[in-house]
Amino acid sequence: KSGETSCWGWSDLSVSDAAQRGAKRAAELAKKFKDGDRSKAGRYGYGDRPLREELLKEFKDESGELIAALTRNSYGCLILNTSNLLMIDIDSDESGSSKPSGSFLSRLFGDGGRKDKQVTGLEEISAKAKSWLALNSSWSLRIYRTAAGFRILAPHATISPGDSVVERVFEHFACDPLYRKLCNTQKSFRARLTPKPWRCRYRVPNIAWPWSGEDDKGKFTEWEKGYSRASEGYASCKLEIELGSGSIVHGFEEIIKLHDSTTRASEALHLA
Repeated sequence: KSGETSCWGWSDLSVSDAAQRGAKRAAELAKKFKDGDRSKAGRYGYGDRPLREELLKEFKDESGELIAALTRNSYGCLILNTSNLLMIDIDSDESGSSKPSGSFLSRLFGDGGRKDKQVTGLEEISAKAKSWLALNSSWSLRIYRTAAGFRILAPHATISPGDSVVERVFEHFACDPLYRKLCNTQKSFRARLTPKPWRCRYRVPNIAWPWSGEDDKGKFTEWEKGYSRASEGYASCKLEIELGSGSIVHGFEEIIKLHDSTTRASEALHLA
């Protein structure tokens, strides 16, 4: 059978460089079809390439080196990407994530069971943090609760995804496997700053960047207005505890401030 094959490419250099990469990937995909390999011809797994996201803002250090970027993902959330500020994503069934509403019984008698799980989850992650700090006393750890588990920021030193310590600390804290893979692919760490739409009982946008024209951009702007209203009563994470040396690399203060203010980490809100 004959047909058309298309792929997108990416580049930090130019549009033409991205186009060349896209053409190369399309040729590789076409060859897979021709050779009868359908295993991954029509679908790429999560984390096997950089994600295609709109770049909103860049953060550079005093030497002009890019250290962080603010992007928007495919379902409209703001994402913080960092080149050397270590961020760890931990999924936990016992995170006790806050929810907009509970069952009739939990509303009537309270939600003590969920609170017990919250305490247990925090105790476990804190114990892991303390055992890590016992062998790495210079480290500073900021532990946040998320809707699905925990997030840890380590701002005491510049740490890149390729550094040997990253695999060890990811393993120690049982970091999410998909997150590990994506960090390795994108050569950066990432954290979602704004609530997931469906956790706010709001729909995901039915269009995605890059916009095909002004009409698409206008539709997204309208979606964004509704999303902002729907997510008003939610936070993306909650700062639970700070452990370790407490030191912060110069330049990371601005990034942490952006993270905490945008996620609303110090506000008593439902997590989404």
